[in-house]
Amino acid sequence: MEQKKHYIIISIFIIGILWSIESQFLHSTTVSAHHSDISQTIYQYDRYVTEERFQQAYTLLSNHEHELSTLFERLDDDVKSELNQLVTNNLNVVREQSFSNQYKSRQAQTLLLAVDAIENAKNPLWMTWKYRLQTTLNEYVEAEEVSKDQIDQVIEEWEIMKPALHVALEPDQFSELTASFQTLSEYDRLSGGSDELKTVFYQTQLIEKLSASSKGRLNFIWLLSVVGGCITVTLSYVTWKKYKGEKQNEQMTN
Repeated sequence: MEQKKHYIIISIFIIGILWSIESQFLHSTTVSAHHSDISQTIYQYDRYVTEERFQQAYTLLSNHEHELSTLFERLDDDVKSELNQLVTNNLNVVREQSFSNQYKSRQAQTLLLAVDAIENAKNPLWMTWKYRLQTTLNEYVEAEEVSKDQIDQVIEEWEIMKPALHVALEPDQFSELTASFQTLSEYDRLSGGSDELKTVFYQTQLIEKLSASSKGRLNFIWLLSVVGGCITVTLSYVTWKKYKGEKQNEQMTN
């Protein structure tokens, strides 16, 4: 009977832990749902820039600057810093007449992809850009020669995707990808079958798989933490009961 009581208490401990984890998960889901509003805000900001309504774009973004900063708090420091700087860059250029409308649009698109990468991890918008970049690279790999203008086109598309990929990929994966595109940008022209083009083409093909594997590792670590926590609590309780029982036996003997 006493042993049965112990099992009941242990079960209550484990259920308590799982309930706590579920509560945290639901809280996280609620936060995500709240931040879906900021996603719509950035979509609206991008539309304003596309329509050349720059004052309205500036007002909208500046009114939500703090909310964006709060959203970025969940990220690693280097990613958070890059995205906060991206918001600042948008605010600095969107009303400034010295910047071309095309440049303003690229800045807005970059911010949109980055925010969407945080809010929409399962089906991010940057995937569409990734396929377009991959198609362009495939054409260039098969070409006899690739000009500086064509290389610049590839780098421009990469720069728009870059902050979103900084969110989605593991640090070492992102660093390797960044280094490859940096190397590519240093050439004035390349042969279609060059190692530099083949490398970035291959890595671009792998982006989706790398992103998925990163999420898989995080899920595994989370599951391991839950199981480990339950085992630790259970063993601690059993040890405590054993110690208490021994103490009671000693007192009865004495």
